[in-house]
Amino acid sequence: MSARRRLFVAASAAVMATSSLIAAFPLATLTLAALPGARVLTAEQQALALEGMPATEREHTAALWADHAHVLPVAYVRAYFALERDEDGSERLVQVGGYDVGPADSALRLPNVKTAGSGTGGRYDMYMSVSIWRTSNSGVYEWGIETYCDWRKGANGADALCNQVEDTISTSWAGDLYLYSDSGSGRCSSLLTPIYMYRSDMTPNEGVGWSYKEWMSVQPACFLEDYARFAAYIRESTWKNRTDNVASQYLHSKGGTAEYTLSYKDASFTIVPANSNQWSAAAYTSFTH
Repeated sequence: MSARRRLFVAASAAVMATSSLIAAFPLATLTLAALPGARVLTAEQQALALEGMPATEREHTAALWADHAHVLPVAYVRAYFALERDEDGSERLVQVGGYDVGPADSALRLPNVKTAGSGTGGRYDMYMSVSIWRTSNSGVYEWGIETYCDWRKGANGADALCNQVEDTISTSWAGDLYLYSDSGSGRCSSLLTPIYMYRSDMTPNEGVGWSYKEWMSVQPACFLEDYARFAAYIRESTWKNRTDNVASQYLHSKGGTAEYTLSYKDASFTIVPANSNQWSAAAYTSFTH
């Protein structure tokens, strides 16, 4: 029987009054109207979500959500993962906490970067989030999906071995919407240098992925990236008033097997081959379109 080390994140209540959060992140009344049957994030939910983000995510997302004439936030989810090791040396990521603002949300509970894992010293190894917003494009219905992730620095970080196998961040959606545009970006904070990312996988009307190396090499050392994000804009010509899933997956390769293929179908992922040299983490939410 394998003895497993697992870290747990205890969900915490909001750490300050909602009014003070909204004051810290002022959000005007949205001017982009909601569509029939669609749920949107309230100003209160947006403010609480912003409070719990890492600084590099919050700075970007706060500016995006503040564009009330062109952006209507509709869903947001984040998840925390810990690296679990077995006696046989195998490793995997397990989810140890998270927060979802989606159609089923009825409360504003928020384990954030500062308070997550309060029972274990705030320890977790990876953070991942997915946000969805609708834009105001005329004559077409468009949604933006952004995936953001970063590793905690330290012994359980990605790995600073300078392996030659790239990591991939992917998003898949149900509903047969087509990909209109996408982009990726990231940064190695130790060197204040952008990381190189490129579109590596794509299935029409299903999903798209971006790949990159999670480290930057400056001999004789390697430096872990600070964060990576990518956004995909999807479109359709008619309002269907149906709710579908969006899922994002982070695939980390430790080395060894150098090749894999990703495919997508209805907000799901298929990885071939899947092996012990890969760790994966996933987060999902839903949107009405």
